[in-house]
Formats: sequence, structure tokens, C-alpha cells
Amino acid sequence: MLYHYTDFAAFDGIIRCAELRLNNILNMNDASEMRLFMNGICEAVVEKLDQDGDFEKSHKLEAFFRRELAEELEIDQDLLN
Repeated sequence: MLYHYTDFAAFDGIIRCAELRLNNILNMNDASEMRLFMNGICEAVVEKLDQDGDFEKSHKLEAFFRRELAEELEIDQDLLN
């Protein structure tokens, strides 16, 4: 499930156009939002691959997502120091 916080006018546009636009992470004011989003995407894709019986691809993709998120966390920690 994906949550999107917005006002009614934007929500109406999303529903009418059947589109959800994403912004560049560099323009976001909270990197934790992107980590949460990426974790959700990872879980959904891995679950679908598992349901389809493609366990090898599922494990590779999950490992890739985890490495990328861990790398980003290291970068965030470096910026704080």
C-alpha cells in the first residue's frame, strides 16, 4: 500500500488522470520518506516475484535494494559527522 499526503485538489487530479508523479529525491526535505517508499516498493516487488515462483530473482532484487539503502544510510551518516 502506498500513502500519499496531499490536498483534495491534487488528490482529485491523481484520480482523474490515473497518475501519481514522483519528484527527484534531491528535492525532498526528508530523505526518510524516500527510504520508506523504497522499502515499500522492494517488499511489493519481492512479494510478487515470490508469488510467481521466481525466487532467484526475488532474492537478488532484495539484496540489491538492501545494499542501496544501506549505502544511502552511510552517506547520510557521513553528512551528519
